[in-house]
Parts: sequence; structure tokens; C-alpha cells
Amino acid sequence: MKYLKKISIYKMVVRLIIAVTTCLMVFPLLFLASYSMKDSTSIYEMPPKLLPTPAKSVTIILDYSKFEGEDSETLKDKILQDTALTMYVTVSELNKESLGEIKLIGTMGDKNIFYQRAHATQLRLEQDYGVYKNVSVMDRQRLFYDEKYKKSADAIGYQYNVSGIDKEFKTELLGKNDLNNIIMTELLDESYDRGLHGDFKGTAVTENTLLWLKNFKYYAKIPSYMFKDIPIVSQYSFFAFVFNTLLLMGWAFLWLK
Repeated sequence: MKYLKKISIYKMVVRLIIAVTTCLMVFPLLFLASYSMKDSTSIYEMPPKLLPTPAKSVTIILDYSKFEGEDSETLKDKILQDTALTMYVTVSELNKESLGEIKLIGTMGDKNIFYQRAHATQLRLEQDYGVYKNVSVMDRQRLFYDEKYKKSADAIGYQYNVSGIDKEFKTELLGKNDLNNIIMTELLDESYDRGLHGDFKGTAVTENTLLWLKNFKYYAKIPSYMFKDIPIVSQYSFFAFVFNTLLLMGWAFLWLK
């Protein structure tokens, strides 16, 4: 009986040791996964935090009622200019605010006529390797040079219809956040040759931790930005390297066999 009791105690001790060892082995992996979802500011927080700070979703509202009746294409061009200015100035100047995504909604009277949404990581990729590579100062001259704002809009995607589009925002949140005045000041800063065609109506800010998971979607696209002159990498991005690795592994396996 005593022998069986000792065996039972030994089993419990062994299981406890295995459990503790497993936790010690898994913790660095969890920590690594957590840091991969953080923005470039949060990773330097002291003391370090295991869970990332919730990402901010910023919706910026611009009104174009004063242009009602203007040619549709001319109005769209003005909105696209405002969009580039809004998106890139916000992500550049508020890089310490844990921005996850930026949305812009253009209104005209009681209807919404324009919508664009961009993940913050996607905008940074366009700055580092894409349309705005080597552009350090976000002003109108650099943002609009060679119609780069159109190329950026096409790369990100948008909806535009002067008859109205099906996009809503929470009007009760408009202007009720700490970033509202900061964003307005940056977008209308004439010392940096900034200014909007539309009228700034305010911002709505919500938090969503799951936005950090979308970082991985854009991490996988980095090769297509860095090696865009190589057709297969430009088309398949990270998966071109995965295929190449699998091909080499398969060839090595068959050769060794």
C-alpha cells in the first residue's frame, strides 16, 4: 500500500515538473507572438506587456456639400487628394497612438459618397516600399507629385458614388476622443503646406485588438513590395519563397533517398 502511495506521489511530482517545463517552453513563443502583433511604439514599452494594447480604429469625416453640382470626376480628384493627405499624415504624425486602421468617409448633405479604409501596416508599406517610398515629409507637394495619390488610392481601394454609398458611421462618437483636435491640427497645418478641399467634421475612434492580427496579412505581402521587379515574387509574394523552400526540400529528400 505504501509502495503504491509513493508511486502516486512520484507521478504527481513528475506531472507538475512537466507542466512547469511546458509553460516555460511555451511562454517565449507566446511572448514572441504577442510582440509580432504590436506596433513599432508598443514594442518598446517598459515594463513589457504580454498582451498588446488595443488597436485604434480611426474614422475621419469630411463633408463636400459645397461642391454639390460639380463634375463627378473633378470632385473625385479632390476627394482622392484629401484621402492621401488624411491617411498618410495621420499614420505618420500619430505613430505613437497604436493606430490599427484609418477610415475616411466623404459626405454630401445627408448621404455618404466616398469611403476608403486602410490598415496602418499597409500605409506604412506604401511609405517604406511603395508609392511614397523615400517621401519623409507628408505635404501636398510630395503627396500629389506625379499623381501618386491616384496610384495610392488604386492600391488601397475605395468606393465612390455621388448618388450615395452604403457606409455608415457612429455619429454619436464624432469628436468625442483625444485624437480629434490633434488630427484636425495636423491635417490643416499650413506650415507643412497641408489643407483639405472638404470640410473637416470630426473623427470617431474605437478600439479593436483583433486589428493586430491583420498585421500578418501585410507581413506576408512585404516581399511583393521589396521585390516588385521580379514578376513571380510580385505576384505571389511570401508564398513564392515558401514554394521555393518546399521544392528544395522535396528535391533534397528524393536525392538522399
